[in-house]
Amino acid sequence: MKYLTPVWVGCVLALSVGTASAAVSVTLSAPASSVLLGETIQITATAQDTLNPGATFLYRFNVRPTGTTPYYIMRDFYEFNGFTWAPQQLEGIFDVQVIVQSSAGGTASALMNINVISRVTGSTPAVSNSTNPLVAFYSAPPCANGTQVSVRFRGAGDATYQQTPYKYCDGVHSVNFFIGGMRANTTYTMYQISTSGATGPQLSYTSGSLPGSFNTYGPYNLHPAPASDTTYPIELHCSSTPYATDLQERVVWFMPVNLGAGYLVRAVPGGTFVGIEDADTYDDQKMLKEFDMAGNTIRETNWVILNQELNAYRAAHNLSPATVRLNYISHEGHELPNGYFMMMASEERVANQGQGNVDVLGDVIMVLDSNFQLTWAWDSFDFLNIDRMALQNNKCTPGQAGCPLYLFNKQPNGQPYTVANDWTHANSIAQDPSDGNLIISLRHQAWVIKVYYNNGTGDGHIMWHLGNQGDFTLAGGLPSSDWFNYQHDVEFQSNGLLTLFDNNNLEGTDSRGQAWSLNESTMAATLVQNYDLGVHSYALGSAQWLPNGNFWFGAGFINTDETQSTEFTPSGAIVFQDQTDTWTYRTFRIPSMYDE
Repeated sequence: MKYLTPVWVGCVLALSVGTASAAVSVTLSAPASSVLLGETIQITATAQDTLNPGATFLYRFNVRPTGTTPYYIMRDFYEFNGFTWAPQQLEGIFDVQVIVQSSAGGTASALMNINVISRVTGSTPAVSNSTNPLVAFYSAPPCANGTQVSVRFRGAGDATYQQTPYKYCDGVHSVNFFIGGMRANTTYTMYQISTSGATGPQLSYTSGSLPGSFNTYGPYNLHPAPASDTTYPIELHCSSTPYATDLQERVVWFMPVNLGAGYLVRAVPGGTFVGIEDADTYDDQKMLKEFDMAGNTIRETNWVILNQELNAYRAAHNLSPATVRLNYISHEGHELPNGYFMMMASEERVANQGQGNVDVLGDVIMVLDSNFQLTWAWDSFDFLNIDRMALQNNKCTPGQAGCPLYLFNKQPNGQPYTVANDWTHANSIAQDPSDGNLIISLRHQAWVIKVYYNNGTGDGHIMWHLGNQGDFTLAGGLPSSDWFNYQHDVEFQSNGLLTLFDNNNLEGTDSRGQAWSLNESTMAATLVQNYDLGVHSYALGSAQWLPNGNFWFGAGFINTDETQSTEFTPSGAIVFQDQTDTWTYRTFRIPSMYDE
């Protein structure tokens, strides 16, 4: 890694007021005072509490261009005392700030400056390596304020170009892009275009090699796609080691980060990705992160600060109890049109489900603003009937697959519970684009519910329950066995249909891919598609409607270590099918690495 000025950077210390706080101090250090756009630099904080030598600390790292407000939170309060920053948008001087909290109650902050250097010289664009061998970093020179720029790129032998989203120019700074969706060891031609009509020179870039340790466990073509099929030509494999392939099963992207027992959740429009990652211990799943295309962390939050924010939210809204206990981050991170993020976490409470107090796992839905700060929350314990048990009486023991690593609540004898009722097991959230409310999948209730979110002003009441014993009737006199159960990945598609992956655990037979048409006036549910997937996936799964009219379903947990993904026509014919020899949380077909 190259840094232009390899010297230590000093810091400015700012102490907060108060006796305890005055005992706390913190400094910042980095190996350089400058970094090139697209490269990374390690920022480290060192804290002490002179009155409390045994104190522990939580750190928050913030960044902003010097002289502007507010700060952008890169890493929210957690015990890690450093973070790796990867500036990728603008050159210039940046303020990097740390705020530290002592376990004894004091706080302090420190500030340092980092000079971010453009890769552009004069009016000539540049293409450089990123930290990912399959991702390039393209830098366009400054252009007129208000003009938009995009980059087109094509590999040797490719018939068509791929293209990045447009970005605005400000007349001062370079405009920078990660270029992703490239095969290994392949030469690509790329050039910029702009809304002004100007076209940049053609640049050549050769992608690198996949690391020797990289293993996709496939995928294997079971039913190759037609050569003419260009609909959503990339398959995104969301797992603990995420990657993407084209329809010829060639790897076109991977994330050089192992998420432990966590997993990539989905792509975010614009070319980033959201995932759940372990923090201190394998399988603790304490972190929610957004990654850039190279695999660098853009921003993150964690269960500790989220629990604090949730309890403050509950107190402010007079909810009882005001204090609850999050257990781990689970299943979902979904960007809303306003740039906010929906996510979910498991909550642990002692409750009576009919036979005395037991430990119970429910779910909390949280909406975070663009700085990953809590703005709205919904709690299953506040709105669902606690007496309606999980339909298979599902239990969780610490560390069991699909369960939290720890149970924190105490039995009357003072010992932690060793088993909890896995009551709801929510596993997806999506917004209904027609009214701004939330669609939540409750796996162990075999229900999909609509919650009154109303684009952030709703009170969270349940508007309807979809599923057996719910609020809708099955149109056409279909048997109740056609209702889904233990489902995954429920959301409305752009054609108005509600798609889902029906794991079908109550029947124990083949899983199904379903699409539903809902009439919310007559409360009738019409089963439009009900594909027999030919395999049973006990857990995991994804569902999608494609713009060519076909449907895509990913069965992610076949015999615990296989995934099968299939594209069906409306009549049920298989167009494309592949398999991998490992579990996959979700598979999605996407038009490019810049789309959801």
